[in-house]
Amino acid sequence: MDTDAYVFTGGGQIGKVFSSWPFVKLTVKDSEIRLSTGVQETTIARENIIRVKFKKRLFASEFKFEHNAIGKNPSIEFWSFSPAVVLDALKKYNYEITS
Repeated sequence: MDTDAYVFTGGGQIGKVFSSWPFVKLTVKDSEIRLSTGVQETTIARENIIRVKFKKRLFASEFKFEHNAIGKNPSIEFWSFSPAVVLDALKKYNYEITS
């Protein structure tokens, strides 16, 4: 495992494929993000990530990864019960975060 990567467990979506906690893994690196739902996996290079939209919800907070990667599903989301640690990792690598 890359020592400069953060891995989080939660729920999420790639396109129309939804998976609930604890079946989704989000890996955050300086060079990319990777989301694996157990059924699907996608990796988006850093240069293709436009911004990360963060929305605090009642139970699980939502991270939507807006990107311009050709051939990748436009709908990529991660849901976390511990959003502060995910936000910290994204901020460490200077990903643009909006609400």
